[in-house]
Amino acid sequence: MDGKPSKADQETAVAAGLAAGCINLGISAVTSAVGDLESAFRRAWQSWPPAVRFPAVRPDMTNKVLVRIMHASPRRRGAVVAEWQPDGPWWIPTWRFDADLYDPGEMLEENTGLPSADWTELAERFAGHLDEDQVRRC
Repeated sequence: MDGKPSKADQETAVAAGLAAGCINLGISAVTSAVGDLESAFRRAWQSWPPAVRFPAVRPDMTNKVLVRIMHASPRRRGAVVAEWQPDGPWWIPTWRFDADLYDPGEMLEENTGLPSADWTELAERFAGHLDEDQVRRC
């Protein structure tokens, strides 16, 4: 992300980065339970050092920032690497392109300004705050 990214740019990066990080960890779905999602994200975000690069993303006890970001994810335009798709009681992280033809790590870093490893770390922290039955693995 070049210059001063807008709130939408920051949210797009976080949605794509978290989805890609989950895919990298072999997570095929996470619960759609709003309270659990928001709590897990808030706790992961607070302890993730690169969060300071996304000041417009401010999860707290009163807003539903992650759920709003996930809902908007499939409608985002442009070179978005990954997104979230709703599927009943689950949110499914998916690539938006053929990962066999393109290097998702390179695309992710180019689009978000952070290496894939940072997003995978966020996803690991996030999933670690969810119960085992709230995370499906490939």
